[in-house]
Amino acid sequence: MLPSSGIRMATISGTASAFDFLIDNISFVAEAQEFTISFSAFIPSDSLEGPRLEFCFFGMAPPELRRLFFKGDNRSFDAASAFDPDADNSRVRQLVTVITDEVSDPDGLKEGTDLNLVGETRSYASDALDDGVIDQNDEDGVALDCTLFHNSRTAQPNFMVIDVSRLTPTKVQIDLDGGPGMPLSVAAQMLATLDWDFTITIDTQIAPPEWTLTGRHDGFPAYELYINDGTDTVQIYTHSPGEPPFTAGDAMALLPPLDINVGNISGTLP
Repeated sequence: MLPSSGIRMATISGTASAFDFLIDNISFVAEAQEFTISFSAFIPSDSLEGPRLEFCFFGMAPPELRRLFFKGDNRSFDAASAFDPDADNSRVRQLVTVITDEVSDPDGLKEGTDLNLVGETRSYASDALDDGVIDQNDEDGVALDCTLFHNSRTAQPNFMVIDVSRLTPTKVQIDLDGGPGMPLSVAAQMLATLDWDFTITIDTQIAPPEWTLTGRHDGFPAYELYINDGTDTVQIYTHSPGEPPFTAGDAMALLPPLDINVGNISGTLP
């Protein structure tokens, strides 16, 4: 078995005067194909109105009740940053690389590439929206004072699962599931979580490779799924929750059941 790259000539020789060996078959083995899957959920606007139960008290005698808002990711669909584990522009992100060739990788999972990532949740008092946006001007660095930046916390990725299984010698299945809550919202922790359930397959038996997607997810926030083969990126699914501004009513889509049925879609990879 010879590698498929870097060989210009192979010479086989012997020293006997008569035949001392036979050449049967020479096979060229292609390098194993790797595919990286990226799933992200993000809030397209710069802010999200918190539930009515989310508020703080500012000042004394009598204190002013101020509604709390949550910082959004302030972006649209972005394939360029989707595969960057350090990109701070999503509520959650799952990354995993699979190898479709069973000879190269029996279970299909490239070890150490399955990552469940959660973005930091930051809350702000209503005065942060006096200028209409939450931005760097609202980062006063003082927590729990009910003015501008109020608090921050990061949810644990305990409820996020990546599972890779082999279906055939050339086909793998990737299951992506999750249900983390908003760590600064008591109501969300109890009732509303960010839920998704996707199943992706990649098959390289024929050229070009084929992918399929089925699944469901909440109606909020935005969702995006991409596959990269090491050179090119293919967008396989996106969902937009609509146009901002988003209110607590929009976030009610985080409540059960899962609102959006992806159906059964498929396509090819480069």
